[in-house]
Amino acid sequence: MILNLFLIAFCVFLSWLLYRFPLKKAKTPDDFRKLLLFFGVLLIFVLFNGLLAFFGLGGLKNASSNAAIIDITQLSAIENGDGVVISGTLSDENDFLSGDYIAYIDESNLWTPKPLIIDLLDGSIEISNDTYQGTNWPVDPRGISFLPKYLPVIVVGYADKNLASMNNTHSIRAEIIYAGSFEDFAARAKGKSILAYAMIFANLFVAFMIVLIPIRECIKGIKGRPE
Repeated sequence: MILNLFLIAFCVFLSWLLYRFPLKKAKTPDDFRKLLLFFGVLLIFVLFNGLLAFFGLGGLKNASSNAAIIDITQLSAIENGDGVVISGTLSDENDFLSGDYIAYIDESNLWTPKPLIIDLLDGSIEISNDTYQGTNWPVDPRGISFLPKYLPVIVVGYADKNLASMNNTHSIRAEIIYAGSFEDFAARAKGKSILAYAMIFANLFVAFMIVLIPIRECIKGIKGRPE
């Protein structure tokens, strides 16, 4: 969200500079054609930025609206590669990586066992990758985010049944591991959905203003402005 907002601000600032100086001083059709190209690129960039916010909104809505999978029976019905939201607890079968931490984030580095084992109601699953995003993890006095055993977690990712077929254990490729209950996770996702809506509308508004003012002025200049 922060990156999306930064990109909007950057495009607005650059559009204002082009409009305030080169466009105001443009005189020939060739000048306006060059500026039209610049404004066209900015328009495409803003629309693409809005599209990213739209895709992010879709993921947040799916994560918060669908009930979490809590047992192996539910997971067995999922096709390979399908998106999943799983609620479980960190298993005591995980080895400690440091002290009583089975996974932790030190500065910007994630340290996690591979696989990370999570218990469901009737069995366990394995997280097959070590590149997921840790969210809402407990933080110790040193500022290190960590996962202890038995902590409730929500896993957002994809079913990885090709790997599961080799070790006879359900495997998930995680994108996010959230520490906490599904209710807390869903509430947080809904809050972010509101921000995503705001980002989409902001991008569309900026795109509309680029079309309405500078691009319109460039088209007039190319055709020849009336004296």
